[in-house]
Amino acid sequence: IYKSLGPIGISANTTNGLLSIGSSTGRGVLVGPPYPPLNLGKDWKMGTTSVMGANGYWTSVVSGIDINGVTKFVAVADGLSNRAMYSLDGKNWTSATSTVMNLNHWKSVAYGVLNGVPTFVAVGWQSYPAVSNDGINWSLSGFLPADLQWSSITFGKTSNFPNGVFVAVAESGAAGTSRATYSTNAYDWFSGPMLPNNMQSNWKSVTFGDNGGGMKRFVAVARVQGAAYPDYLVMFSNDA
Repeated sequence: IYKSLGPIGISANTTNGLLSIGSSTGRGVLVGPPYPPLNLGKDWKMGTTSVMGANGYWTSVVSGIDINGVTKFVAVADGLSNRAMYSLDGKNWTSATSTVMNLNHWKSVAYGVLNGVPTFVAVGWQSYPAVSNDGINWSLSGFLPADLQWSSITFGKTSNFPNGVFVAVAESGAAGTSRATYSTNAYDWFSGPMLPNNMQSNWKSVTFGDNGGGMKRFVAVARVQGAAYPDYLVMFSNDA
């Protein structure tokens, strides 16, 4: 079953296992395993999948304006080769040149203008994130607080972090370690106390919202195994 909310929307495919979606002005982009459905609905058209399909299971995509002023889509994957790609139109994709992207099972990529610099950051199932200013050339960037399975990352600007902050959450890890982290420079990462640390809460996604009226908030959601922690499905933070 495939559902779309228009050219800028959220979609899911329970048959083909498509995992993630990004958006930009007037265009939506879908990523996932290399077998997208042929019937995508009136608002969707097939992208060039031959290169992406040969390179792994794509987990996340984001759009942003890079350091050269070029708007592009950037996608990451959690397996096989060439685990990062970019596109200027959402249809034709090119592999990123950095071999360091093959060192992790990437689960999420985010974009933000951090301290005035356009920045893409990817996290995965190891303790080292990757950073890029153009979505093409990547480098490993510091170490996350713990060797957890980091599942999602987002970017936002709050009153405490007016120059921007990246926030990531993890879906599993050892007891005694926080499953949230934040960074104001994409290199030094600090533990965030906002999420409960227990083996039941598998934090799957985090995002940032600004309603324009003063409410700026990070929100994280989890998959809870069992009923031991029924109140930990959704949590929020105003300051990361």
